[in-house]
Amino acid sequence: MTDDLSKHLGDAYKWGLASSFYALFDGHNGSEAASYVKEHAMRLFFEDSDLPQAAPTGASDAGDLFLKQVEGSHNKAFLQADLSLADEFSVSGYCGTIALTVFIMGIHIIIANVGDSRAVLCRNGSATQITDDHRGSTCLQEKERCEW
Repeated sequence: MTDDLSKHLGDAYKWGLASSFYALFDGHNGSEAASYVKEHAMRLFFEDSDLPQAAPTGASDAGDLFLKQVEGSHNKAFLQADLSLADEFSVSGYCGTIALTVFIMGIHIIIANVGDSRAVLCRNGSATQITDDHRGSTCLQEKERCEW
């Protein structure tokens, strides 16, 4: 999506770390949900999110806390995207979307997924799955959510 968050976000960007954000949305039962989330991704994940305002300097535990805060904000953004999508009248209630995001900040990478999507890391010719699909057939929590 964007290789340089500082250019895209302008004054809202306060981390001082080279940062990038990439996302994949694939619609189920139509493309409306995927198109909606794609169109609003930067607002949902950055502009309206509660991301920490500055990257820490110094102690490593401050860096760990910062990353936990970023991860929590990213999780909340997924939930907010779900709520926004449910409230959007232009999107059929019968369609949905998977989401796979990669947020790079300096040397840190946050990868997240929703739905039957997965991220795979390829290193030295060997592929390693680094996320788990959310399917009712393989994830009890997802099965219970879908049956609810």
